[in-house]
Amino acid sequence: MYTLPPGLSTLQSSYVTLYGPTMAAAVIVAIPVLIIYIALQRFIVQSVASTGLKG
Repeated sequence: MYTLPPGLSTLQSSYVTLYGPTMAAAVIVAIPVLIIYIALQRFIVQSVASTGLKG
């Protein structure tokens, strides 16, 4: 059981890199992050914009 980045690195070896499965796994890993960002974009932008305000 690995977290996602080390899990992706298990698809590579010192002699052969399987680019097809590695890129497919990277897309599958990135999709949930993008969905969460799109769903919470309003709150993320609002919090970043308010961090520079004083008072």
